[in-house]
Amino acid sequence: MKNFLNRSSPFLFALISLAGFLCSFGQAAERIAFVVGVDKYEHLPKEAQLSVAVDDATAMAEALRGLDPPFEVTLLTDVKQDAAEEAFDEFLDDAKSAECAFVYFAGHGIEYFGTNYLIVSDTDICLLYTSDAADEEDSVD
Repeated sequence: MKNFLNRSSPFLFALISLAGFLCSFGQAAERIAFVVGVDKYEHLPKEAQLSVAVDDATAMAEALRGLDPPFEVTLLTDVKQDAAEEAFDEFLDDAKSAECAFVYFAGHGIEYFGTNYLIVSDTDICLLYTSDAADEEDSVD
C-alpha cells in the first residue's frame, strides 16, 4: 500500500474529497461504495498481470470507511465474473435507497467498437472477438 500512496496520493485525496463533498448534503443518509481491485487475470499473459490494483482498491475502501460519516463499502479483490455481477446487483438494489452511491475500479479495462468493458479476473477477452465473428456470419446469411 505504501507504493500506492507514494505514487498517487494527490489523486486519491482528490477523489476521496470529491466523494465526501458530493455526498455531504445528506449527512444522515446512507452512503455506499462498490470498490473493486483486480491484479490477477486468468486469461492474460504474465506481463499483463498487475501488481497494485488490489492495493489501490484497498486503500480507497479504507479511506471511504474513514470519512465522517463513513461509507458502507463492498470491497472485491481478484473477483470472478459471477461473483462480481451478483455483488453489483446487490449494490444497485442498495443504491436505490442510498443518498450517495460511489463506484471505484482498479484493474484492466478495454474499449471494443465503442463499448467500454471492465475486466475481472476470469474474463476471456477473446470471447468478444469470437462472438462478434459469429454475429457477423449470422447477419450475412
